Amino acid sequence: MVKVIGFCASCRKSGKTTLLLKLLESLHRRGTKTAVIKHAHHLDVDEDKDSTRFAAAGASCAMVVSPQGWVLEAKPSEELPLDKAIAIISSLSGCDVLLIEGYKDGDIPKIAVCRSDVSLKLPCAENDLLAVVSDTPVDTGLPRFDLNHDVEAICDFIMTLEDI
Repeated sequence: MVKVIGFCASCRKSGKTTLLLKLLESLHRRGTKTAVIKHAHHLDVDEDKDSTRFAAAGASCAMVVSPQGWVLEAKPSEELPLDKAIAIISSLSGCDVLLIEGYKDGDIPKIAVCRSDVSLKLPCAENDLLAVVSDTPVDTGLPRFDLNHDVEAICDFIMTLEDI
């Protein structure tokens, strides 16, 4: 089984991606195999990539494989549900930990990310959260980690979570 943990915020530019990059580096140093799912409102694709060109030409799914890795691009008629995305990336990656960015309404364990110069508002109900990561104290009874200094403590916290 895999540990799944979501990171969500009430506003853009709260530091979710920056935090996930730091967590990935720390988990990698610990020998933890980690994967990521990011929910976005639009795809940032490189129009010069062959997978994008194949999809533009009508392929519903295209994969480009090389010794350095592979890229899969799909253009389904509906957004992939989170549970299916979790199943796919978990099985393909063989990860121990799956970090998910976004999906504040998703049925997954979540940590709120708040930054004082953006918003200290929680992205969802407090009882839907496990903890808060912020650069200043937030009025909540949840465990709080410092956005700028507690990467190792957040990793320790993640590793104590139950697998799903």
